[in-house]
Amino acid sequence: MEQRLAVREVLAPGLEAVIANHHNGRVKAVLLDEGDEAQLLTNFSQREPERGAQTTRARVRWLYGQWLKREAGQYGLPVIPARPWDTIFERIIAALR
Repeated sequence: MEQRLAVREVLAPGLEAVIANHHNGRVKAVLLDEGDEAQLLTNFSQREPERGAQTTRARVRWLYGQWLKREAGQYGLPVIPARPWDTIFERIIAALR
């Protein structure tokens, strides 16, 4: 978790500069949240069955997701559950209006 945050700190200024330079304040964002740690574990297992159970990876990803949700809340960024997938685009559009 700390490593992810450190990488974010290093990359953030560059990303901010690109957005400011190319998009002139027209960028909107939403955070898609897979809030279920067990689902994250299932996702990793389905994509990479040869690696076995990736419980630590799922836990780290879940913790990072919790941190991202707190940060999103501080900036008024919409947080949208990743599921159900069949309505994801409609929910994103609605959140950005």
